[in-house]
Amino acid sequence: MNRTDVCLIIEGCFPYVRGGVGNWIYNLIKELSDIDFSFMVIWPSPNIPRKLQYILPHNVKEIREVFVFANKAEGRHRSGSTERLLRVLKLLDEDIYHAQTKNFDKFLEVILSIDPVEINLQQLFQSREAWASIVELHENRYPDESFIDLFWTWRCSRLPLFNCIKAEVPPARIYHCLSTGYSGFLGVLASKRFGSHLLLTEHGIYTQERKLELASAEWLYEKKDRGLRFKKELSPLRQMWLNVFKYMGLLAYHHCDLITTIFEGNRDLQVLAGAPEEKIWVIPNGIDVERFSKIRRISREKPEKLQVGFVGRVVPIKDINTFLKACRILKNNYPKSEFFIIGPYDEDPIYYEECKRLSSLLGLDDCLKFTGAVDVEEYYSKLHLVVLTSIKEVFPLAILEANAAGIPVVVSDVGACRGLLYGVTPEDRELGHSGVVARVANPEDTANALLKLINDPSLYEKMSNAGRERVRRFYNQKIVYSRYRELYQRYL
Repeated sequence: MNRTDVCLIIEGCFPYVRGGVGNWIYNLIKELSDIDFSFMVIWPSPNIPRKLQYILPHNVKEIREVFVFANKAEGRHRSGSTERLLRVLKLLDEDIYHAQTKNFDKFLEVILSIDPVEINLQQLFQSREAWASIVELHENRYPDESFIDLFWTWRCSRLPLFNCIKAEVPPARIYHCLSTGYSGFLGVLASKRFGSHLLLTEHGIYTQERKLELASAEWLYEKKDRGLRFKKELSPLRQMWLNVFKYMGLLAYHHCDLITTIFEGNRDLQVLAGAPEEKIWVIPNGIDVERFSKIRRISREKPEKLQVGFVGRVVPIKDINTFLKACRILKNNYPKSEFFIIGPYDEDPIYYEECKRLSSLLGLDDCLKFTGAVDVEEYYSKLHLVVLTSIKEVFPLAILEANAAGIPVVVSDVGACRGLLYGVTPEDRELGHSGVVARVANPEDTANALLKLINDPSLYEKMSNAGRERVRRFYNQKIVYSRYRELYQRYL
């Protein structure tokens, strides 16, 4: 059996979606050019368009896909296979209801006895026995829920698990999952099937992100007559979905050899979610320091025309509205100011139009530009300050890019942002601040931070120098990826 060195198991991003994690993956495989990679890409459905967004390096040997919400009548039925899969279904239902993994060894024993090509999902889910399981689940555990709502929640939450079970994963010496969830679940199964090592990297905390989504998801129907609730709890059917994600997360945490994440705050959340602390390494992200540090900047003297840029996608989580309101305050102090929103605006057209309307209401149309997707280096050369007003971030590389170019940054106090500007270790903190952390969703605080920097050339210069040195010492991507080389070599 031919095995690649590393199979990356990826949900919903590279190589079909550009962005932070996709770029991280691309840079990783380029930097580790002597290691062979294969990919298992998790995608919702073959009906959702996908197109390569990256030119794949020579060391990418194979890409396979699994469509987790596909429901085709595939699979060569063999006597006894449906009965064994029904046993798996029972074990899954039990563990998911309790958000535990107690039955996983029994589950695994059955799964490894079944050839994936024997699995026919339509035959499984349309069997009398599966129907009886749902009826029993309704009577014993969800008696107050609508049966039809329970049926579809149960079916839609189990189908992706069985598509992962039947997926044909490329053989590899190491499986490296880029999240828990379906990626982690598939990685656990593949590592057990092939007797391989399993690594897990979390940029964001997958289960926590799904919980936030489930709390406001409109595609989940629920009764409106539950009365007043004073606890921050999910409805039973939302909780069923969350328990699926908790189950997959616990499996990945406990069956992987090692876990990496990108900052200490994530490590704390992983431990709270059940990850063994001794398995976790913190490896921060990095950038191409040479590329950004050689950008030739405009004069940093106190300017008559202030040029400020927001770097990021135009989507609600980036809170562009706070940036626009801060721009209005700056415009009052520096009438000749120019503002740039640097990033794609086609992901959420409705929000983009909302932002344009607010810009007009604030009288910024003559001094503010939505650039769309562009080469940020062109703008870093002329910006005095960079701003990120997100209500949620993990580890924004725009901070590192701007600092490497000598541009101080004003950010909201989310994710790893505070540590990126103020330092993490004692040695790092000795360098001083390379920007200012502002309160979340607070235009006045954001604007005051910007004015503080631009009105004090000495402070600006100190922060500019601190940023350059911090990125050079601690966030060089060559050093970061060398740690992943070390990890891989440990298990190859």
